[in-house]
Amino acid sequence: MTRIPFKALAIGTAMCLVISTVMSYGHLVMGSVQWTGDFISAGAILLLFSVVLLNTPLRILRSHWALTPQDLVIVYTMMIVGSGIPTVGLTAQLIPFLGEVFYYATPENEWALLLQPHIKPWLVPQDELAVWYFFEGLPQGLPIPWGAWMVPLLAWGSFAVALYLIMIAMVSLFHRQWAKHERLVYPLIQLPVDMLKESDDASRINPFLRSKAMWLGFALP
Repeated sequence: MTRIPFKALAIGTAMCLVISTVMSYGHLVMGSVQWTGDFISAGAILLLFSVVLLNTPLRILRSHWALTPQDLVIVYTMMIVGSGIPTVGLTAQLIPFLGEVFYYATPENEWALLLQPHIKPWLVPQDELAVWYFFEGLPQGLPIPWGAWMVPLLAWGSFAVALYLIMIAMVSLFHRQWAKHERLVYPLIQLPVDMLKESDDASRINPFLRSKAMWLGFALP
């Protein structure tokens, strides 16, 4: 019977919450580092490194509490998938796009005549004030006008779910051919793979954490 990795799923879910809240707030609101805005998610790498560090003493002191390499793969996979959703991978592009056709409409570009009549009302918010508040800021004391955004977000959310399911299916179709037969290399995955390698000797500390070159590179920044 296949073991259900409850620990990995729980930790992966917690890490995805950190990525979608703390790191997204830092990037979108505070204008800090783009933790999730790259092909290799710096936020996912940072959190994976933290989990591997914490997992090492558990492997020595309480091995039955520690995550296996398979568990860590699940955690990392959840994090990199979660990294693509809350910022530039989806919502940071999609949500502003829903109101741009109204906010940036001017007599010169004639969007009110050329574009707006052809857009289904359930695809974009219809409340002009809600759109204005999104771009200009909500006046102090007013609640967020969720009602104006709910139907468009549900509509586009259903499309996003279908899109992700299609991408997962495509990965399942092509993985064996690409990885097993053509043996394509995946340079972006090399770092997390090295972080998850188990030790070949009696030491329970993996080779990545024992590397002096790694710690030198880690210390320089």
